[in-house]
Amino acid sequence: MHAPTRPLLALVLLLTAGCGPLYSTSYDLTPPTSVEGRGCAAQCETARHACGRSCRMEERLCRIEARHDAIEDYHDYVRERTRKGREIKRSPESFDRGWSCNASACESDCGGQFRNCFAGCGGLVEERRVCVAFCDGAAMR
Repeated sequence: MHAPTRPLLALVLLLTAGCGPLYSTSYDLTPPTSVEGRGCAAQCETARHACGRSCRMEERLCRIEARHDAIEDYHDYVRERTRKGREIKRSPESFDRGWSCNASACESDCGGQFRNCFAGCGGLVEERRVCVAFCDGAAMR
């Protein structure tokens, strides 16, 4: 890590710590008791895996499209700079917006659909909050 970024990182951590504990939601699942319910829940699990695969495929396609767009934008940039007789200072990577491609929101939706399906099959879904950062002395809410 570069020396100038250390004070900034320390400041961010201090400011974040001042906000109090950070929580995440965790789910406890109790399977259905009937044979039919367990079969139904297994189908929910299969659908969740398919949903996750679809999310990851969408993310990959988004990244491919972002790379393609970056190359096009770079070529436009080079043409414009060349036309104006200016130096080429940027690379194709500087135009890449692949960082905006993220499957986590999609996969979160898959989890919600799975929990609803699981409960619809007769399973029990219990939600609980878990402290994940700055937990010292934090009571569970």
